[in-house]
Amino acid sequence: MPVLVLALWLTRRRESRTQCWAFWLTTRLISGSGILLEVFFGLSFFTFPNHGAVLGIQFYGYSFANGWQKIIPIEAVGFYVFGTLAALLIYIWRDAFWFAAYNVADGPRRQTRLRNIFSFQRASAILAIFIFLLGYLY
Repeated sequence: MPVLVLALWLTRRRESRTQCWAFWLTTRLISGSGILLEVFFGLSFFTFPNHGAVLGIQFYGYSFANGWQKIIPIEAVGFYVFGTLAALLIYIWRDAFWFAAYNVADGPRRQTRLRNIFSFQRASAILAIFIFLLGYLY
């Protein structure tokens, strides 16, 4: 229910169309990646011995020992989709309400030049080289 409420809130916001588009794209990419990882590596790490604890709908996964098996419960898809939705929606909601006073407007940032954003700091570079050499010598 919280995922549904926050997703409706996000899609109804007029001021964040780009944010809404990026949210749904990110949700698809992360959820899809998790499901693919589950299909190709899930049976290498997880077992599902209690068939009474799930709906009974299963899909295929690959095991390096036994090949393709139809063992992975459909709840794994729900875990990746709803987990991703919940985490991203809470981040967006938190940013919009709790930390709204600390957000900087995007307009001035878009007008700055790239060299004003990135600069070379000699002291940091020397310190990084020194730490790298210490680690290498150790």
